[in-house]
Parts: sequence; structure tokens; C-alpha cells
Amino acid sequence: MKKILLGITALSSVASFGSKYEHLHGYLELNGSVSVEKPITYEKVNSGNGGSGGNSSNEMQIKDLWKQDDVTNKIGAKGNLGVFMHKNKEIFAFIGTDLNGVKANKDEMKLGDKTPYHFGLRWDSDIVDTFNIQLTAAHRRGGDGIAWEKKKNLNEDEKKVHKHNGIKEAIEKHLTSKGKKVKIGKEQGYKLGEEHTFLLSAILNGKIYNNFELTVAGIYNSADFKDDKHELETFVKTNGKLSDNVRIANAEIRHVLKSGNYEQYGDLFGDVKVETDANEKVKLTNEAKFELKSILKKTERNTKVELLNNGEYKGKTVDLRGDLNYKLKIKEDNGNTTLTHEPEVKLGATIKPTTKLSLISDNSNKVTIEHKVNEEVSKLNNDFKTSNKIKLNVTKGLDLHTLAEYKLGANLKATNGNKEYNHALLTGAGLSLKKEIEEVNIESTIDLRYLFDTKHKENQKPEDLRHQGFVWTENKVSYEINDNNKIEGKVNLYNQVHFHTDQNHKVANDKDLYDVFLANIVLGYKNVNGRYTNEINIDAKYGLDAVFHKGLTATDEGIKQALSIDFGGKSRYKARENVEVILSLDNEYNLNGLNKEVYGVYVDYIKDSTGYKESIHKYAEKYDVSKQDSLRKEKGKIKDLTKGKLSSKAELEKAIHSLTVKPKISTEFSYVEGRLKVSPWIGAEFNLENKPNGASNNNNENKDFVLRKIVGKGGLSINYTW
Repeated sequence: MKKILLGITALSSVASFGSKYEHLHGYLELNGSVSVEKPITYEKVNSGNGGSGGNSSNEMQIKDLWKQDDVTNKIGAKGNLGVFMHKNKEIFAFIGTDLNGVKANKDEMKLGDKTPYHFGLRWDSDIVDTFNIQLTAAHRRGGDGIAWEKKKNLNEDEKKVHKHNGIKEAIEKHLTSKGKKVKIGKEQGYKLGEEHTFLLSAILNGKIYNNFELTVAGIYNSADFKDDKHELETFVKTNGKLSDNVRIANAEIRHVLKSGNYEQYGDLFGDVKVETDANEKVKLTNEAKFELKSILKKTERNTKVELLNNGEYKGKTVDLRGDLNYKLKIKEDNGNTTLTHEPEVKLGATIKPTTKLSLISDNSNKVTIEHKVNEEVSKLNNDFKTSNKIKLNVTKGLDLHTLAEYKLGANLKATNGNKEYNHALLTGAGLSLKKEIEEVNIESTIDLRYLFDTKHKENQKPEDLRHQGFVWTENKVSYEINDNNKIEGKVNLYNQVHFHTDQNHKVANDKDLYDVFLANIVLGYKNVNGRYTNEINIDAKYGLDAVFHKGLTATDEGIKQALSIDFGGKSRYKARENVEVILSLDNEYNLNGLNKEVYGVYVDYIKDSTGYKESIHKYAEKYDVSKQDSLRKEKGKIKDLTKGKLSSKAELEKAIHSLTVKPKISTEFSYVEGRLKVSPWIGAEFNLENKPNGASNNNNENKDFVLRKIVGKGGLSINYTW
């Protein structure tokens, strides 16, 4: 903490001179927040006198509303300070922290013992006319729950991910301030593993002979200088024209030395990519890559070599393309060497008989051969795919497209001696419309796909045939009534049906048979009237999961439904030139627990049917580990779309209703020609819910739709640039 205070004091002192010195610039960002959370409980009270002729009844009333024993208080303070020095902002110093504190129930306020902080210094300058140098030195607090946290994917494999990464954000701000609109990475001197706390980097780039671009870099990382947490990466890369028709797109050599591999002299990587314009119509691309994990072999070593070759011909009505690739993997483990060969060929063509019609075909075949040195082949797979599309511009603003794909995967060296074959067929068509009629803009698409897949052994008929149908339509209409009023609406519908048939083409009753239907309606209205700007928004989502037969993927049979409606509005009032008041009200109503994150996964799955995944659970493996962790219900499965069945009156009576109401008022003050912005705000959150499935033996549990929680919030945001 002393390091943080000293750093802030030093940088604040520098910042105070900003108005006096022409080439001293910077920013200060402060965000503070507080919240008070009170759960609401109930108890039964006798509301009558009883006795002769009297009546008495038990009513549910709020219990101990003003009692503080169950109140949770939270505070948060996030600050970032950056100072740019020199006329071209060549020198940049930065520091930041994120302080949090919690007081739960009767406990004392506890400031976070895992408070993250970061600070650093950068120099980004042209040292000669054609060369630039970037030096970066930065540190952050490390540790579990501070710099990183653990997440699990759907297969429950654990992985560390970044939790706080202020260093990356600071470097991005420095690059942006210098007008460098690039994706931050190693060539900008940034590389930081999840456990790393120190970053030291030096990047030299510029132009050399014949305008070739050259980058020489060294990046060092460490986790608090622990013996087993050091990493040094160095690389040299260049690109440029060899002649008028030959270009080196990339030539790179990279070396990575870690604590765990320094005895083997580290890992070595290389890449050379050459682009050649044979003539005006023909372009060739050739690339060679290698990865050598451990230069010196110890007990094990992994090596990979890739040769990638591409050719393209662009004619007046015909485009041709082809690839010839080869990959070799070498795995050395305790004296055993395993080789994996992957030759691949791709052929494609685009034919344009007219300006409105395109015929597209892409075909590929890849063979995978695996064997140990001086031994027979242990693995032999062949993967073939053909994809054929038609695109037709029917008329202005209206396009038609069709798709037909087929995949054949063959395991020609099965362990049991029986060759195995996997077939997949995907067909579909779609229409897209984009029209502007006076002040009305219309965008509409409708697509349908049919996916069939099966597998069987050689000389045997397929016994299980899986069928999936996908249909979706997305529609958007926007209407500018006048300069001050605009209306926008969206109606999106998605459907997936999944079933199996046997070899006699009868629906299999012991396999998954289900249908998923999703609907989304969005309405928005914006009005500008002098100093007032008003917005109203509604976003309704409906999900239905109907399981007719339960197999391995689906859960219990029945019809599950749920509904979510986000609705609210915002009003902005320009009180003065530098003062704006904002009132907002955000509400969310949820019936039967619609999971909006899972809803989004289903939408992606339906629209991305070319991913050829057999279930939503397999498809979700495409997301990063943080999202998989959020989606995971159990090993190999994501959470349910809804809370359960909802198809009868009795089930509806037991359904959970929840409503969250979030009013908020904020004010934005702008001073010093807009360079200082101060934004205080205050808000609240009211959660209402019923508990129809509460414990029957709990007499004090209110099962009605009542207030369950109150949260009061407030905060202050200060942003100053000079």
C-alpha cells in the first residue's frame, strides 16, 4: 500500500504542473461506489382479537425491517493516473488500483486483503528517421483472486485467467494517445501471463534496406522473481518487397526461455511467408513454419513443421483457388518417437455467369497418419469435405443464397479392425432483404438448415441417424418520424428440432427428440425536444424447450417455458451547457427463470449450424474458459434454459416470478473546456419474487410475490485530462 501512496503522490505532483508546461499531459480517473443491501424476511402475526364472536387471522408482515444484523455494506474505489511527457507523448508513467471493502452482518468492515494495483513506465520514441523504440517496465500485484482466478471449462479442466489487468489497459491508452490504432500485443511490448507480476520489454522497429520493415524485441516476465516463474522471449521479424512481384509477408524467428526449459535452451519457433504475383491474374503464397519445444531433448520433446502453399487465379468470370499443405508432428518421449503426418489438399472455384449470380464450390481432403518410428501405422484417418453455395441478387436489396455441404470422416485403422465412417450432410437456403422506403429502413433475413449425420462400421448399415433442423429469421425496422423522433423495432425468431431415426427410417423413441423455440422482440423510441432527450426501451425474450423423448442429451421430458422482459427508460436534461441530469429506470421481469446467457448460446448454435456439433453442450466448448465456467451445470453440460416445466395450470401456479426495479439519478458536470468531468449518482434496487416451492413446514416463509431485497447504491466518477 505504501508503494501505491508514494506513486500516486509523485504522479499527482507531476500532474499539478500540467497547466504550466506545454508538453505535459495526462489523465486522472477516479470511480468510487458504495452499496447497502438488506434482505427482507417475513413473519406471521395475529391480526384479530379472537374470543367469543371475534375473528382472528395470521398475516405475513415484514420482520425487523430496520434491524442491521443482516445488512451487507460494500465500498469500492478504483483509480488510474497516467502522465504523458515530451511533445510527442514519448514518456508515459502510470499507476492504478482497485480497492474494495465489505461489511457483512455484524462483522467489522474488511478492506480487501487482495487489493490489486499496478504501475509502470513507458518510452515510445523515434530515435532516428526510420526507427522507433518502445521500452516498457511495469509491475502489478499478483496472486489468486488478485491478478488471476481459476475457471473450469465444461469438461471441468481448470485454467487460470486474468482477473485484473490494468497494465494492458494503460499501454493501450498510451498507444491511442500517440495515434497508433493497433491491437496490443508482443510487437507493442506487451506480454503478461496470468501469474506474471513483472513486465520488462524492449521493442525496436523500423525500415531497413529496400524499405523492409524490421522488428527486434525482447520481453521478460516474472512472478515476483520466484525461481520457477521466469520467462524471456526474444524475436526478430521482417517483411517487405524483394522485387515488384515478390514480397516477404513475414519472416520471423522466436525464442522462448522459461524456468522449466532453460536446461534445454528453451523453445524455438520460425515462420517464413512469401507472396508472389506470377501475373495480373495469378497470386501464389508459400509459407513454412516450425515449432521446436526444447532445443535440446531431455526425456520428451515436441516438434511441429508446417508447409502451406496457396494459389489463386482471378479471371473475369471465374476465380480458382487451391491449397497444398503438409504438417508433421514429432513427439519424443522416453526413447519412443511418434510421427503424425497431415497432408491436405484444397480446391475451390467461384463462377460468375452474370453480375447477379455467383456459384461457389470449395473442396478439401486431409489424411492423418500416425505411427512410431520403424513400426506400422497405428492411426489412419481421412477427412473429406465439399461445400457448394449459390448467391443470387434477385433484385435491388433482395438476395437469395443456398448451401449444400457434405463431410465424410473415415477411420481406416480402427483398433478393433473394423473401419469406421462418419457422414454429415448440411443443406439450406436463405433470403435477405434490405430496403429503404422514404424514412423507413427495413432489414430482414430468413434462413433454414437441415443437418443429417450418422456413423457406421465397414460393410454395415447405419443404425442411428440423427436429424437436426434449424430455422431463424431476424427482422429490423427503423422509422425516423422527424429530426426529433425515431422508432426502432426488432422481431427475431429461432427454432431447432432434433430427433433420431433407425435404419428403417422410424423415429427412435429411446433417443433425444426435442424442439427449442426462441423469440425476441425489441422496441425502442427516442425523442429529442430542446434540452430533453428521452428514450424508452423494451427487450422481451421467450424460450421454449419441449422434450418429447429423453435420451443422453436431454433431461426430463415435458414442455419447459420461460419469459424475460427488460423494460425501462432514460431521460437526459441539459440544465446548462456544462450540466446534464440523467434519470433512468431499468426493470427486469422473469417468469420461470429464463437464463439469458444460455439463451444467447442457443441463438449462436442455431445460426452456426455449419459447426456440425451434435448438441448445444458440445457447441458451448467453443467459448473461452470464463464463459464456459459461467455456463457449466455439470461435467459436459451447460445450464438449463429454464427453471422447469410450464405447460399446465398447476405448473404455472408453481412458477417463479421475479421483478427487479432499478431507479437511478446521475448528474454530469463538465469543466475546463470539457477536460474535467464529475459524475455523482445515486440509485436503488428492489427485488420482488414469489416462493411457491418453499418449505411447507416453515410457517414464517412468505410464498407470495413480495419484496425480497432492497439495495441502495451511490457513487462518484471523476475524469480529468490535461
